[in-house]
Amino acid sequence: NAGGKISGCTNEMTISFDKADHAYVAGIVKKMTGGTIESCVNNGSINVKLGNENGKKNVGIGGIVGQIDGAGNTMLVKDCTNKQAITFAPVIATTDDGSSACGVGGIAGWLRRAESFTFENCDNEGNVTYSAENITSETGAATYPICVGGIIGVGSNYNGNVIDDVANGININISGCDNKGTVYNCGVVNTTNKASGKRAFTGGLAGFLLGQA
Repeated sequence: NAGGKISGCTNEMTISFDKADHAYVAGIVKKMTGGTIESCVNNGSINVKLGNENGKKNVGIGGIVGQIDGAGNTMLVKDCTNKQAITFAPVIATTDDGSSACGVGGIAGWLRRAESFTFENCDNEGNVTYSAENITSETGAATYPICVGGIIGVGSNYNGNVIDDVANGININISGCDNKGTVYNCGVVNTTNKASGKRAFTGGLAGFLLGQA
């Protein structure tokens, strides 16, 4: 969606993604760079298994929209509902955990680069899960937050190196949103990387939001 309105749409399909690449996955819209999504419902479960030998791939998974990314634009998601489970369980054969910026949310996965984001009266009823208990990370992995939330996974600009620098703050407005699903975030547990396992953010509404002063 690059500036129009998507209204009154329902997804009934189960969605599965298993590819060694950036993973932007959602029930309604994979990526939004402008406009409005309203009165949409996701009734299909979403399952993502990112198999990736080289790692460093961005992840945005949401019940309604995977990634919202539109420099200078105003984004609105309103009166939308996710009713099914969202699961990101990466299967990696190497010692890299396989993703760079990672946001998993009941409504939206990852927000970045916009004038403002507004979420009004959006509800999540499905469980939201990041699970990677069997991955061993030794070097170079998980130097970024793994963010999981009932409504939003992560809201922050990302310059390729640091996602939580204050210079990356954005204007995010959330009102009238409810989460009834379980939020589970279990990142890398077998690790010798000093940054791994220390930057997993989890919230009933949002995993990680970096706002503007």
